[in-house]
Amino acid sequence: TMSVSTAIRDAYAQNLGAWHIINNWGFDENLPRLAGDAAKNTIGAAPCAFFGENVKLMDKVMEYAQKLNPGVPKEQRLIRTTQAWGAVMLLWEAMKRADKGGKLDGEGIMKVGFESLKDYDIGLGAPPVTFSPQDHRPTSIAQIYIYKDGKFQLLERIDLKQRWPEKWAKEWLGW
Repeated sequence: TMSVSTAIRDAYAQNLGAWHIINNWGFDENLPRLAGDAAKNTIGAAPCAFFGENVKLMDKVMEYAQKLNPGVPKEQRLIRTTQAWGAVMLLWEAMKRADKGGKLDGEGIMKVGFESLKDYDIGLGAPPVTFSPQDHRPTSIAQIYIYKDGKFQLLERIDLKQRWPEKWAKEWLGW
């Protein structure tokens, strides 16, 4: 996020009038803090909701964040907290499935756990997750946000597989 903020601040200072499209790792709540006005109307991909958004299970994330780190105010939290919860919830579900199938080991977690996920809803504003033995891309949906009016707002959800089926099938390993 620091290098992204530097680039967009410099472009803003030069009056380039450029729009900035940012990947997941450069697009978080620190961007407007670091870039100031230059962050207005930046666009980025996000795998889940930003911390505090009104989405399924965010109340639990916020509750535990406050319980485990009471000294960090809500305004200082990042999408990375939500993203980490999503990753752990996926692993937890895969492990439960592997354990139920009597295969709670590395291969079992992958084959019995992850590869049985089909349109699995982890909540947290993330698209449904599907893994198969042939395809470990968790989703074909890219969630595009814009930073506008002082907050991150969902701009569009794009189903890359549906929009570009040939490229999805033959060229892209995921987004």
